[in-house]
Amino acid sequence: TYPGSVSGTLTITGSIDPNTMTGTLTMTYVNFNDGDGYTADGTINFRIDGFDTINGIITDGTMSFTLWTIKTANNNISLTGSIRVQENYYDNSDTLTVNIDGRDNSNGDMFRFRNFVETTVYDNIIFPSTATETISGRVYVRQYGYVDVTTTTPLNYTSSAQENPDSGGPIILTGVGGSNAVITPLSTTHVEIKVDADWDGIYEYMANYAWSDLAGDPVAVP
Repeated sequence: TYPGSVSGTLTITGSIDPNTMTGTLTMTYVNFNDGDGYTADGTINFRIDGFDTINGIITDGTMSFTLWTIKTANNNISLTGSIRVQENYYDNSDTLTVNIDGRDNSNGDMFRFRNFVETTVYDNIIFPSTATETISGRVYVRQYGYVDVTTTTPLNYTSSAQENPDSGGPIILTGVGGSNAVITPLSTTHVEIKVDADWDGIYEYMANYAWSDLAGDPVAVP
């Protein structure tokens, strides 16, 4: 059990095999604030199914949340569900799989990710310089329901350090009856969005945006 430098405690229980470095840990937070601006309550189970002992990297790990709440001066979010991270050295890829229900406790909004999978392939996973990315899964959007997210071709990152793709895709968001939005990267700073709202195959809306215009709070469902 570790006391927070500001408040609360973090208790870690479980076991890790000293040879394979695999095992399971349970982390229990009680009003834990270690001076970094975050206060946590609740439980995280962390299961390590794969570990690279040479490079000291977890190759297959899953975090499971049980009504885990994280608070800052401006945010108060609770999470239930799981996030799995897998590193594959044979094909220089990492895969993030998200199945999360969340709640913004400040306004009651909820968000949900179901079988949301993001796979990134690097030219070299240890020393990456370029990358491609594919996305699939279902994302719920407040009272509007959900969209299914796919990428028709991988998104391209000329530099693995850049935040946004500069080409590739597009990202397709598909809603009820085949209505969809098509998001096509134009550069590291701008993106084109086309919308077919009445699923007739004709885009009623088309415009270019800065990637930064698309940033914001998590999508939500009531």
